Amino acid sequence: MTVHSPSEMTMRMIRKINPHPLIAAALAEMTEDDLIEAALWVVEGRLIADLAQRWGQHQDDIRSDLIESSDNRSKLPSAAGKETVREARAAEERIRSNVLQSLMDEAGAAVECCRKQRKTIADDYGCHTRERVLEGAASGDSVGELTEQLHNARAKLAYLRADYEGAMDELSLLEERRQKFMAQGHGTTLDTIVGFNHQRFEEFVASLAERDGYTIERGHGGSGDEGADIIATDDQGTRLVVQCKLRSSPKATIGTGDVQRFNGTARLEHRATVALMVTNVRYTKQARMFASKHAITLIDADGLRHLAEYGDSLRERITPHREEAR
Repeated sequence: MTVHSPSEMTMRMIRKINPHPLIAAALAEMTEDDLIEAALWVVEGRLIADLAQRWGQHQDDIRSDLIESSDNRSKLPSAAGKETVREARAAEERIRSNVLQSLMDEAGAAVECCRKQRKTIADDYGCHTRERVLEGAASGDSVGELTEQLHNARAKLAYLRADYEGAMDELSLLEERRQKFMAQGHGTTLDTIVGFNHQRFEEFVASLAERDGYTIERGHGGSGDEGADIIATDDQGTRLVVQCKLRSSPKATIGTGDVQRFNGTARLEHRATVALMVTNVRYTKQARMFASKHAITLIDADGLRHLAEYGDSLRERITPHREEAR
């Protein structure tokens, strides 16, 4: 049997705490490896306890944001009837809530990992501490990995908060601009538009393009227009070709056939860099899919309301497809 001489540190510890003789004898038998295991065990326990607390705080932060988002959504129906960005605010809150719930699920799983790790540490009395701390746990639940995961989770939450605040600021500015436009009496409602005849509707859409800086080459369609009711250009080299579809019934829809026929002439016959269809009703799902495939911008009743009643920019509607066509 090998007899170990108590280290100076062990003896100082015994003198300081003055334990029961049996414990003092056991301490005196501790080797350097035993002391390392004991120190690592204490450190590991403290770290996982602190980590569990920080993950819990992260959960509380997410929970607070979820409650705020829920409150914001509950207040939307009671918002002023003249607010034009209510649906956009609701959409942002839905996106925010979904991401927050995903972060909450991640945090819940991490807290459970911390709980299991604390139990493992408490139960093994330091027997496998060196393996966990110095070699890492194969299960991926090590203190180091959970700490890195928490850092990433907090970064995701911070990004979400900044992105949400930015979106809300943009919507506030948009609302302010729209309210100013309507207060000046420039808006035209869909109820007014539905009373237009086809030529008046085409001329009205042309006026929206002219308002945004386009030069109108053709302001309305007619016999032999080959699908181009409006042709307009700008100083950036854009050639905008527009087909207008006015319907008297709000239940009417614009189908794939109309979009296909326009696609056949907009670029081949009229050299469009931007092909645009505008209607006061809806497009079918199939029509939207076809338009997306062939880079045709579709503006439906909601989009037309934004342009005509709220004063939104036509350019903002067509820029994505213009860049794609290039």
